[in-house]
Amino acid sequence: MKDRANIIFGFIYWILPVFLLVSACGTHPLLEGASTPSMTNTQIIPSSTQTPTATSTLTPRPTPTSTSVARPDVKLVSVTFIESGAGCLVDIEVEVTNGPVTGNFYVENDQFSSIQDIFPETTLQTGTNMASSFSRNNIIALGVAISPEESHEIWFKFDNGRESNRLTNLLCPGTQ
Repeated sequence: MKDRANIIFGFIYWILPVFLLVSACGTHPLLEGASTPSMTNTQIIPSSTQTPTATSTLTPRPTPTSTSVARPDVKLVSVTFIESGAGCLVDIEVEVTNGPVTGNFYVENDQFSSIQDIFPETTLQTGTNMASSFSRNNIIALGVAISPEESHEIWFKFDNGRESNRLTNLLCPGTQ
């Protein structure tokens, strides 16, 4: 009878406070920072040959995480004229977020909007840089203007059809 009393006292003194703490707080202090556990209690009713025991099993549940990925974006900031005259050359300052991005520069003469020059595919890295810093192919020729008032526009197409902003009303210096 004394052994049974010691077992019951041990249960009340050691196991029950931990069980109550876990029930009240939802976790044991030693498990803080771990994922939220679930608890399964199993009690065995003593028979004449068994001693009473109680077991608790903590099963961690994974903590949900968000895996959203920001879409890349390209902004054309400005142009620097490298060569003047008809068919002038420009370098473009680009601002890329969440890159790198791969695509093509497009140029259109405002007088002939059905005709677009498409430049070789290029990859632009994240940050604000001159396009020529990634490839010499990114130096863009605006094409020959038939009259001095013909302007051009430039944009970058990437990510299966998405487009940057357009730099418009670009006139080659020395043709006016």
